[in-house]
Parts: sequence; structure tokens; C-alpha cells
Amino acid sequence: HRDLHSFPTRRSSDLLTLPTIIGDTRIPSPSVARAAKYKEIFFFPWEPATQENVQHGLQNTNRLYQKKDRLTASINLDHTDYLPEENRVHPTIKADGGPKIKITAEGAKVSKGTLQKYVPVFDEGTVTRDLLVTGSRNLRDYFQNRGNFDVRVDFTNRDAGPDLKEITYTVALGEVHHVVSLEVTGNHYFSVDTIRERMFLEPKGFLRFRHGRYSESFASRDQDAIQSLYRDNGFRDCKVKIAAVDDYRGKTGDVAITVSIQEGPQYMVSHLTVNGFTRPDKDAVVARLASIPGQPYSEAAIGLDRDYVLGHYRAAGYPNAVFDSKTTPGPGPLEVTVKYTVT
Repeated sequence: HRDLHSFPTRRSSDLLTLPTIIGDTRIPSPSVARAAKYKEIFFFPWEPATQENVQHGLQNTNRLYQKKDRLTASINLDHTDYLPEENRVHPTIKADGGPKIKITAEGAKVSKGTLQKYVPVFDEGTVTRDLLVTGSRNLRDYFQNRGNFDVRVDFTNRDAGPDLKEITYTVALGEVHHVVSLEVTGNHYFSVDTIRERMFLEPKGFLRFRHGRYSESFASRDQDAIQSLYRDNGFRDCKVKIAAVDDYRGKTGDVAITVSIQEGPQYMVSHLTVNGFTRPDKDAVVARLASIPGQPYSEAAIGLDRDYVLGHYRAAGYPNAVFDSKTTPGPGPLEVTVKYTVT
């Protein structure tokens, strides 16, 4: 959002001047001008008049507004004037400060650094309901990974004055929990270790994860990761469910996680036809494809083949090569016939 205007012709020895500040600054203009740091304090020289230095000045000015909790400030270079008699470039910066945004949390101790890390308003420089909801979800995951699996996070957003908006996250922690068990069931094709390598969820350990590692987002992510692992290996109908049981074996606060896998049948490639491939090294290329007969069938494998074939053609000087794929069931009940056409 910081557009740089073209600089007028000037000599490489030209220096910047203190910028003029316009707009609804909300901060005294002299302070904003100094924040650009086109000239350091005391005897330090002025910055050379380059677009890079002007850009740094805009970033420095924006940091001033961020420190003043004006998270929605808009800082832009309005224009520059060349002063040939002085060999100087005079920037004019438009600074619209916007209201102060005060973000706090109640119900639990949350540092300002934690809020800045998990509430995307700070990074995006704007306040929308979607960003605030994302902040609630991120804070929930943060506390769930600290053992507060039942945590609830909500927020209120109100105008506290003509120049102040207050956003308050209310945190209800609940009891501290511990993941004491993580069991994988229903797996036959892949080992438990192979599945666990792709998971974020973890039971508590002596040296790490004092409470275990659990959050609703992690559970959803792990479920998708395991399901993708199976579908990429021909198990098109695979279903994965992750469930958490609280007060495991009657002990308050202990949680057991169960990963239930319904693998379903594995589909295989029965036959592969490649049309339009006129390169002399066709056989060598086809031998390296993922969807050859006898291999598991998946859309991911076809995507790999597409990238490989097109990359091979483009490296050989065919930038407009086109790859098309079609699949048909059979001939067996768990078989798929694959057809590639290269133009």
C-alpha cells in the first residue's frame, strides 16, 4: 500500500530533506517527519535521495504508528519535489493515522507479544471480523497446546471514544488436561510409526510436551494428512476419524486420543496408454511415470506425471506443450485404466 512515485531526474549526489507530512496524522507532524529518519540525530548526514531510502522512511513512519497502537494507519508517498538549487529531493508523505486499537485479554494471562503473534490484525494493518475470529481460533489453539483442552475464547469490539477502539479477548481456560494415550486402529497397509510421523498430536512425554500436544486444529490437520496418505496410495474410499476421550480410565484431566482408520479397498492402475509422445526417449520417460500398470491409482500420482512430462518437454524446447489425462474404471473391479495425451 506504499506506492513510490517516479523521482525527477537528479544527480546521484542529491540528498533528501525533512519530509512534509499531510493528512489526518493523529500524531504531531514534526514527530512523523522525524520518524522517517531521513536524517539521523546530531551530526549524522542526510540520506541519499534513492527510492530505497524513501521506502525505508515510509516503513520507519509506519513503525511509529504501530508503536502508538494505530494499527490501521495508512502511510503513502504522496509526491516528491526536486530542488535543483539545493541538490535535494523533498518528499511529501500522506499519513492517515486512524484510531488507536487497544487489544487486550482477560480471564488468562496473555502477553502483548503473544497477542501480536496470534491475532493477525497486527500483521494485516486492518481490523475485520474475520481477522478477529482468526485471532480467537489461534488463541484457542495456543491454550489447548498448553493443556487447556476445554478453553473457550471470545471477543468484544467496541468504540471506547472518538479516537479509540477496544478489542477484548475473553478466555475461559477450564481444567488442565494431559494426553496420556494415543492409539491408532484399523491400519493394515501402513505401520503406526509411518502414520505417527505425519501427526502433530502427541501424548505427554518426560522430556517434551509436558501436557501432550492437542488442539482441534491439529486434530483436523492430522485427520486430513492421514487420509491423504492413504488416498495417494490408491485407497480412494479411506476414512479417518480422530476422537478424544476425557477423564480416561476415571482419572480427571487425562485424555485418550484414538485415530480410527477405515482403509477401504486399494485401487490399482491396470493399463497406461500414452498418446502423442513423439520424443525419442519416450520409453525412458514412461518408465519413470507414477501411474504405470501395477502401481496404486491416485489423482496425486497423475498430477506428478503431468508435472514430469511437461517439465521434460519444456526443457527440450516445447514451452506450449499440453498434457491431458482421462481415466476409466476396469477392467477389474478395483482397477483403473489411465490414458495420457501429449500435444
